[in-house]
Amino acid sequence: MAQRRENHSGQSHKSGGTGKSSKTKKQFFRVQGERDVLWIRNSSDWARVHRTGVHLVCPDRGCAQRLVAHQNAYGTRYLSNHKDSTGCNHFVPAGGGGRMTDEHLWLQGKLREICIELGYDAELEVDVAGARVDLRVESAPFPFAFEVQRVSTDFTARRQAREQNGMRTLWLLPESDRQKNTAKGKRKRDPLFSEPSVRLGYRDGPSADAKVLTVDQLRSDVWQGDGSTEVHLIAGVTVGKLGHDKLSFRSSRLPLQAFLQQVLDGSREWYPQRAIQGANGGTWAGWLLGDDVKKYKAEVVAVREMRERREEAARAAAEEAAREKADREREARERQAAAARAEDDEARARCEREQREPMAPRDISGPREATDPALPPEPVRSNSRKPWWRRLLGFFVG
Repeated sequence: MAQRRENHSGQSHKSGGTGKSSKTKKQFFRVQGERDVLWIRNSSDWARVHRTGVHLVCPDRGCAQRLVAHQNAYGTRYLSNHKDSTGCNHFVPAGGGGRMTDEHLWLQGKLREICIELGYDAELEVDVAGARVDLRVESAPFPFAFEVQRVSTDFTARRQAREQNGMRTLWLLPESDRQKNTAKGKRKRDPLFSEPSVRLGYRDGPSADAKVLTVDQLRSDVWQGDGSTEVHLIAGVTVGKLGHDKLSFRSSRLPLQAFLQQVLDGSREWYPQRAIQGANGGTWAGWLLGDDVKKYKAEVVAVREMRERREEAARAAAEEAAREKADREREARERQAAAARAEDDEARARCEREQREPMAPRDISGPREATDPALPPEPVRSNSRKPWWRRLLGFFVG
């Protein structure tokens, strides 16, 4: 059987028994002869095995290590190795129980619990093509591999290997690890904006203003505690919400259970394109509801058609304005031409009138001498000639 991965790798069986039970850091177990893995944090699982006489074994299918369920006076649940067993380190946090590996195991149990509540079969630590999957969920039309990831890894290569085996991958990146890195002033490459992943947050309540639980609170009260502290898991950052304008998506948050339901039933899918827009700029890939995508596309088409109609109306208005301008200019030219023709006609008519009218006699006499106003004017001599017959008569008569 392959050993555990880097997040909480296991070791081979310890040799030699102690003759008495010894406490183990395991959180998962199986009922002997059964396939399903149970969890000490699940009340139903615990009620079934605590002081009921059933035989418990290591959750690793290749291991027959016997376990015993205990609960102390404070209500803390834990497992111990059976006194007749050699003990093993399968499903145990690496390094004796580091705080982040305790978190990893706790999240595995919570994810499986949520999936079962939603009606899906979920199996822990499944071997897929020689690699372990945190949680394999049997959903249609394809199963999902849920991976709690807090350390650097080749996200793309591992996802592609799952896809070749007909599985989709959802990376769950704990917010607590981000807090830790920020506190130490470190920053690592975050696949949140490129791989099908989601930021996993811890809150003390369901409301939007619920407080973020610190790493120390989680370690003492949840991951290593008695499980009595209520934790609200939130999926965020890459969860897209359609904006009021239906033309953009904004980053939002959802309770983890609601988010997983939408992912598993196929109503919310991963869109690798830069779909989600930040309040301060920038875009990234994300999980979008199919119905929202349809509304978005329909709105894009509607806006494009409206823009085309407006552009067509603007072109038509421009063409009409150009026609009206051309008509006005033509009418102005016609008026000018008509006025010019009228002026030419008037000039021609004036010319013709002047040609038809007799010219007034011109005075060709020279300048007259000034006359004395006191003297009477000289009689005007007529320059008219007598008819010839009068002149001839006068010649004979005298």
